[in-house]
Amino acid sequence: MIFVWRGWGPMALAVAAIAVASCGGLIEFHPLAANAAFGVSLLCGGLVCLRYGRRWNRGTGYHTLYWLPLEVWGWVYIVLGGLFGLLGAVALVMKAVGR
Repeated sequence: MIFVWRGWGPMALAVAAIAVASCGGLIEFHPLAANAAFGVSLLCGGLVCLRYGRRWNRGTGYHTLYWLPLEVWGWVYIVLGGLFGLLGAVALVMKAVGR
C-alpha cells in the first residue's frame, strides 16, 4: 500500500485508528454503543484535525495526507463522526424504548 504524506499529515490516519480502537472494546459488550463511540471519537478527532490543520497550514498547505490538507480530513471526519454518532444514539434510544 502506498502512503503519501507531508508534514503532520499522518495525524489524520492516527485519528481514524483511535476511532476504530475506541469501538473495538465495546463491540462485544454492545454493538450499538460501539457505533456511537466510534462516531463521537471520529467527531472529536475531526475537530482536532480541523483546528491544527488550519493553524499549521496558514498559506502553505504543507501538512497533507494523500494530497488533501489536514483541515479537509477534519471536515470529512466531523461529517462522518456526526453521522455515525447520531445514528448510533438513535439506535440505542430506539432499542431502549422497545421499537
